[in-house]
Amino acid sequence: DTDEQRRQALQQMGGAQKRQYEAWREQLLGSLAYTEALIDFGEDADDVTTAALRHAVEQVGDLRGQMRRRLADGGRGEVVREGVRVAILGPPNAGKSTLLNELAQRPAAIVSPSAGTTRDVVQVTLELGGLPVLLSDTAGLRRDSDDPIEMQGMLRAASEANQAQLELWVFDARAPPEASSDLDAAAAVAMIEGSDEALGDGGSGGSRADGAASVAEGGGADRLLVLNKVDLIERGPEGVSAPPTAAVLASGLVPPERLFALSCATGEGVPGFLAALGKLVQAPQRP
Repeated sequence: DTDEQRRQALQQMGGAQKRQYEAWREQLLGSLAYTEALIDFGEDADDVTTAALRHAVEQVGDLRGQMRRRLADGGRGEVVREGVRVAILGPPNAGKSTLLNELAQRPAAIVSPSAGTTRDVVQVTLELGGLPVLLSDTAGLRRDSDDPIEMQGMLRAASEANQAQLELWVFDARAPPEASSDLDAAAAVAMIEGSDEALGDGGSGGSRADGAASVAEGGGADRLLVLNKVDLIERGPEGVSAPPTAAVLASGLVPPERLFALSCATGEGVPGFLAALGKLVQAPQRP
């Protein structure tokens, strides 16, 4: 169990939620009593006034605000129980599996310089920011594959993104994304449009069209962009290279606080990224 799960369990065992609901019930019953008394005896009793009714109305309005805030917590309770789903997405050979292994602190995924090494979704559960996090490493997304197994993997990657609360896009810093479609999970389905024979249902329980529809219905996940392999960027004559983030920031694809340049190979920039990721998963997530 994570720290947040233990804290939630202790609060529930202590009756915090029950006490809150009982307090609301008592206030609502009191307001109802004032209202009914005014309706029944308002003309005959001096102590049942419109001022009492006004107080009851104000109290109910305050209670409504409390309940709305409780319900609009971004599904925090569910996130604490079930965890935050994070999909690692991006083109082949960008370092997605290496980043997964870095986060998991173990060789959970096979790493190879060959494109298309990751074919299926590789999942790892870990704790970040006191919350359970389900990390999913996915197949690289590209337009020029004619391998039916790799193409099925790309469809599953898009499906995984559809279920995620946080999309973690990883690109080689030497080939950053240039358009918003490069950071769009639904565009992954468009990449393999017209490949029904190659894909079939792939044992996934549905056709490619069904998978495309499910992805199209998704969206709304938070998005982070990681530019990996900054250690491989060629440096100028004076040993200085242009910041790999400059072009991406100029394009406005992601805000500065959601953009990270690092190297999984050397560890450069990784601590700052991990700290930011931990804070982000603590923020309210959609269920």
